[in-house]
Amino acid sequence: MAITDKVKEKLENVTDDMKQGVDSLKQDVREIRERIKTLASGRPTRTEVAVRSRSEALGDPFLELQRRTNQLFEDFLHDFGWLGDRFAPVDFGTDFSASAWPRLDVSETDKELVVKAELPGVDREDISVNVTDETLTISGRKKIEEEDKGKNYHRIECFHGSFVRTLPLPTGVDGERAEAAFKKQVLTVTIPKTRTAALPGRRIEIQ
Repeated sequence: MAITDKVKEKLENVTDDMKQGVDSLKQDVREIRERIKTLASGRPTRTEVAVRSRSEALGDPFLELQRRTNQLFEDFLHDFGWLGDRFAPVDFGTDFSASAWPRLDVSETDKELVVKAELPGVDREDISVNVTDETLTISGRKKIEEEDKGKNYHRIECFHGSFVRTLPLPTGVDGERAEAAFKKQVLTVTIPKTRTAALPGRRIEIQ
């Protein structure tokens, strides 16, 4: 199919900008690649991920590269009058990644520590929970029920595949007495505190 004159005109107008954008992106990729090599050499082999805020995610070179790619793609579509949001690749700056899934809520009382994880689309038999006195590890797999061969996805944010979250635990918890329940797609892990940790403090008179 022949390209219309209107499209040709727009292509000519954005060619220079695209070249500059691509050159800039290539330079960013080279710089970020060096940063990734530096970070990779010092990364621990065991995953211990706390809940990250968006401000912390801004310093991640992987997320920075993804944002730069998305921005270039959206700028190109904007020049053609198309809706960039509809066709842009997913922005991993929103933390839709295996390292940040599932999301965790952590709370505590005088007697126990409670960790909740939302696991929509995950079956009970596909979840594994391991607890020690130092760490809590939640792992498993979210399966894809069907393969839609006839669909061309423009945006994918629904997580699927294997996942693992490891949460460092505070001192004074008893991993041997931990319990887990899975109801309404929410996993709840309850870890009792040791008797010493549960005792309230008392005021000491100064002699």
